[in-house]
Amino acid sequence: MKHLKTTTSALIKEPVAIMLDDLTKRWSNIPEELKTIMMGCCVLDPRCKELNFFNNNEKTQAFDWLKKEYLAMHHIRNTMEPPKKKAKTFLESVLLPNQEFTLQHDGFEEISEYCLEPNFLVGDPLLWWHQKKLKFPILSLVAKKWLAMPATSVPQRAVVIA
Repeated sequence: MKHLKTTTSALIKEPVAIMLDDLTKRWSNIPEELKTIMMGCCVLDPRCKELNFFNNNEKTQAFDWLKKEYLAMHHIRNTMEPPKKKAKTFLESVLLPNQEFTLQHDGFEEISEYCLEPNFLVGDPLLWWHQKKLKFPILSLVAKKWLAMPATSVPQRAVVIA
């Protein structure tokens, strides 16, 4: 939201001020836990993952949330699937006949690689994650979990009544 304050064109200054005021009011009434989730979802959207609209503290908070979600999804995935075995080469089977080989994650390499991906400027973020699910198997599950929720500014009871 900070970039909205620097608008200098007289034609759009008033509408921008109205939008900024409205967004500030809406954002200030949101519980802190929900703000963190919303910031984390911004990280998961490949169109705005750089978070240029957040300050450094908010960026850190968003990435901390993503790391927590990543670890939780990694744990769920590992308890549901047996670990993938890496095929031994002939040399490994001769030199290390009784040793098991499994693929290990060091933790956050998917997040680091995702941050290095080129920006995805337009389109459906869920489609992007679907296309990248082999490269980012755990992050794509986290993205599906959080980005698939429909967003609305209408109170839930108003939607049910209508």
